[in-house]
Amino acid sequence: MARVKIGNKWGYINKTGKLVIPAEFDGYPVDGAIYFSLSFMDKHHRSFRYSGNFSQGLAPVQVGNKWGYIDKRGRMVISPQFACADDFSEGLVAVGNQGMYINQKG
Repeated sequence: MARVKIGNKWGYINKTGKLVIPAEFDGYPVDGAIYFSLSFMDKHHRSFRYSGNFSQGLAPVQVGNKWGYIDKRGRMVISPQFACADDFSEGLVAVGNQGMYINQKG
């Protein structure tokens, strides 16, 4: 699945472009990031926010100022409780800002 931004929220679409997880999640800031405009092919500096990618069946999402994880059905499987979160790798992920790791069950 791919993440998409609708308004100021993020959701996920499937391979056919159908919105399969509603755009109801916040994201984290990426200040001064460079992206290419398809219409002008110009570089623009922007500040924007986005949710994470799916990895090992889960994706980090921000609700308010806390991070949790959803599954591919959009169900919250690890409740938002962390200051930051990353993508899973080898069954673990770093969360918070104190070097804590969790497994896919939280």
